[in-house]
Amino acid sequence: MVKSLKKQDQDIVQYVGERVKMLRNQKGLTQEELANESEVSLAQIKRIELGTINTSIRALERIIRALNTSASEFFNGYK
Repeated sequence: MVKSLKKQDQDIVQYVGERVKMLRNQKGLTQEELANESEVSLAQIKRIELGTINTSIRALERIIRALNTSASEFFNGYK
């Protein structure tokens, strides 16, 4: 978890990580495969899924595309 963030910001970082992991698993992709398809480093994918990095919008956009979903579907359910 990113300790320097406010509670609300920590919540979104955690949500993004959980969502990436869930969708990646649903698609049957390994972290390495997602990294290759999204052109985001494997280390960054791991840190995103663990909720230890507040990633850039650009990296998240690449991941969402690699998961063949839309931003609205990705964030569906976020409060």
